[in-house]
Amino acid sequence: MFRPLNRRTVLRGAGTALALPFLEAMLPRSARAAPTKPLRLLGWYFPNGYYHVNGIDDWTPKTTGAGFALSPILAPLMPVASQVSVLSGVANPPADAANLSCAHARGTGSFLTCVAPASGSSDGVSMDQVAASQLKAYTRFASLELGTDTVGGDIPIRSTIAWADANTPLAKETRPAALFDRLFAADTMLTPAEIEKRKAYRKSVLDSVLVTANDLSNKLGKADRQKLDGYLSGVRDLELRIANQGSGPMCTPGTKPPATGDIRTQTKLLLDVLALAFQCDVTRVATFMFDRAGSDLAYPFLTANGAPINAGHHGTSHHHGAAANLAQLKEILLWQTQQLAYLLDKLNKMDEGGESVLYRSAVFYSSEIGDGDLHEQQNLPIVVAGSAGGALKPGSHTNFANKASKADLFITLLRAVGCTVDKFGGDGDVALSI
Repeated sequence: MFRPLNRRTVLRGAGTALALPFLEAMLPRSARAAPTKPLRLLGWYFPNGYYHVNGIDDWTPKTTGAGFALSPILAPLMPVASQVSVLSGVANPPADAANLSCAHARGTGSFLTCVAPASGSSDGVSMDQVAASQLKAYTRFASLELGTDTVGGDIPIRSTIAWADANTPLAKETRPAALFDRLFAADTMLTPAEIEKRKAYRKSVLDSVLVTANDLSNKLGKADRQKLDGYLSGVRDLELRIANQGSGPMCTPGTKPPATGDIRTQTKLLLDVLALAFQCDVTRVATFMFDRAGSDLAYPFLTANGAPINAGHHGTSHHHGAAANLAQLKEILLWQTQQLAYLLDKLNKMDEGGESVLYRSAVFYSSEIGDGDLHEQQNLPIVVAGSAGGALKPGSHTNFANKASKADLFITLLRAVGCTVDKFGGDGDVALSI
């Protein structure tokens, strides 16, 4: 008799421990009710805020309540609109209280901590790490920190959003291949030299687990076999796309690494690995940081008014209400929303016992400031996606008129994913109803 699979079953091969997606075979044979399924938390940062000037605001929906119409910048979220809420009029007062001259550093240093940061530290624990400390017993990795970075060499409160404590920043992984290997090609029985040899031969993760995968497949029902085949095909496809991206030339210790390839490819590959990590319950907590505080990344692959966007993002975010600047910002913000939509759509299509991975997640998407020209800590642009297994009620736009604190929102999100928390940050003590 085939016993129910353990939720943390992995396929093992030489140098590989490949986690499985949720399968019906993991359900108790005699029980109708499914075992407790994982809840996940993701904090996502994008730089330089948005714009609301002279009556022009392409971020904020025009109406509130359920059934609201997505704004032009948020339109890419339409396929998952039922799992999306937009929150307006939320503030982060501790960021304004920080004794720092750089508004971007104040906002980024307190992005997930809601504590006034100091010059070299956040002075607080980030929301994701509060969750990681309570959920770490269930997964191989307590949390994952990933993102893009086109500059390097900045102070932590500008380049990091995850903080284990007031003085311990958790650096983000920007290399898709390294992240993939860390999650799916690790084996403590292999020496570093053997791991490198394995990479040199470009031996696929799936090649290593093929025998055990086939053995398991023969024991599964038809629906589970199809899901397993689809999952393994997705892993193979991701491997190939990472390999085709190339790793660039090697650099000697102490020198600046070569520039990462196309930001579009890098972003999607990182999100693909993150989606797999959530699907396989490798971790339940993650952060994604797009570039850094005050990012001046150019977007020449985007166009505004028929011309490529070659100017730096930060400079353009100081728009002064100029139509040309607003047109460029709209395209940049739209592209960033498309990346969020890409991940949410993937999570929404991942089935987990009749519910999607997105349904069982809470995703926080925002920036370090509100209007980029004003450097404000009010009117923050916030999207919350997912239902956290039913704890959240998405599908609405709520305007709190700057009477709600971001720290209060974090209490809501932490409780939604099963964490025990009474207070958070410098001013969080009442959960928001969303």
